[in-house]
Amino acid sequence: MSRFSVKELLIAVLVGVIGFLLNMLELQLGWGLHFIFGNALVFACVRVLSPKAVGLAGAISSARSIFLWNH
Repeated sequence: MSRFSVKELLIAVLVGVIGFLLNMLELQLGWGLHFIFGNALVFACVRVLSPKAVGLAGAISSARSIFLWNH
């Protein structure tokens, strides 16, 4: 069972927080349809980080959609 290194954990949290902030800059297309940008940053880190770190970053950045779409 592999664990996060401290460096990888910090990078994953940083990418997640930046993705969360980018998701706050949504482009409203009308009738509750929003185009969000933060998850593209997470997809860009897929090759660099481990799958667990990418999952953590994706969970942090996607948390904005909970508030945006009331899910």
